[in-house]
Amino acid sequence: MNSLERGAKQLDKMMEAELAESNLSSSNKSVDVVDKDCKDDDKPSTAKALIDLALNHCDLFHDERNDGYAVTTHNGIRRTLKLRGKEFRRWLAGTYYATTEKAANNEALSTALSVLEAKATFDGQMLELSNRFTMRDGAIFIDLADSRWRAVKVTINGWEILDKPPVLFRRFSHQQALPDPVRGGKLSDIHNHLANQKKSL
Repeated sequence: MNSLERGAKQLDKMMEAELAESNLSSSNKSVDVVDKDCKDDDKPSTAKALIDLALNHCDLFHDERNDGYAVTTHNGIRRTLKLRGKEFRRWLAGTYYATTEKAANNEALSTALSVLEAKATFDGQMLELSNRFTMRDGAIFIDLADSRWRAVKVTINGWEILDKPPVLFRRFSHQQALPDPVRGGKLSDIHNHLANQKKSL
């Protein structure tokens, strides 16, 4: 075998070795990608975590207008929040951060809210909401619209302030809180007040 043939043969061996090494590297990269995908699939998404968080801490329902709501309890205060409202979105984002020390992105929040609204509409019960006051079982309930979500229960025997009234109220952003009622007044005080207002007109 002459020197030219020996050189060609040696070159063929070098090319075969490089090709084998290249195939091995590609195979390892494929395995890495598959492993990464498997890990991503095993890890719950942020949207799924938000949904589970809400389902574990809220009672979902829809009102007579078919709007989705959640009843949340925080620091002993029970609130009725519209799922598409700013207050519930803040509650969900804040609770998620307090639980995971991570911030939920807007896409995850929007996805979670859409799912929760669907569950409230199709799986939750229908509850009629009232605004400011309502009557139930012979009693009148007046929403104080304060930050503690209290209401006044009025019956023929008197009145009392309830921290968690048996009725749910719908609130709007323009509503102002009412002052706490004070005992000792008389119905004639209302008449005098209305009479004074009429004179001032």
